[in-house]
Amino acid sequence: MSKLINKKQLLGFLVGVLLLPQGVRAVDSRSVPITVNIIMDGSVAMQEADDAAVNWVCDYVIDSLLREGDSLKLWIARETAQTLFSGPINGEGTREEVKKQLRSSFPGSEAADFTGALQEAARPDASHSGITYTLLITASSEGLSPTLLGAGANYMRYSRVMEFSGWRALVIALNVDSRVQTAAKAYMTGF
Repeated sequence: MSKLINKKQLLGFLVGVLLLPQGVRAVDSRSVPITVNIIMDGSVAMQEADDAAVNWVCDYVIDSLLREGDSLKLWIARETAQTLFSGPINGEGTREEVKKQLRSSFPGSEAADFTGALQEAARPDASHSGITYTLLITASSEGLSPTLLGAGANYMRYSRVMEFSGWRALVIALNVDSRVQTAAKAYMTGF
C-alpha cells in the first residue's frame, strides 16, 4: 500500500512541476560555478553552417547558460587546436569579448584537430572542482572520423549528439569513467 501511495505522490509532484508556467521554472538558481569547454570546428566544412552554429553557441551557451563566476574555455579546431578564450565570465563585457572572438574566427583550414582540443579539455584543472560541460560543434562527420577512430575515441565514449540543420553539437562527458564505474557498481550491488 505504501508503494502505491509513494507512486501517486511522485506522479502528482511530476505533473505539478510539468504544469508550472515556463517563466516559473526558467529561473537559474544554481550556486555552484561551472566550467564550459566549447570546441568549434574551424575547418571549411563549417562554411555553410558557421553563422547558425555560432549564433546558437552565443545565444544558448554564452548568454543563457553561463553566469558570472563560471569559467569558459573556447577552442577552434583547425590543423591544430587553438585557444580563443580561457577564463572566468566576469559580466557582460567578457561575454561580448568571447562572442566577438568567436564570430571573427571562421572559416579556416582543411582539417580540424578535435583530438588535440579534447586532450586539452580533459586535462585536470586544479582551480576548478565543480561541474564541467564539454560541447563540440561540427558540420562534418568526415572531419570527426579521425577523432572517433583514433586517439580521441576514448574522449567520445560518453557523448550525446544534437542534430541541427547542417551541423551538430556533441555534448561530451570528459573524465567521468570512475564515476560511471562507481555508479554501475552501486546499482549492481542493489540487486
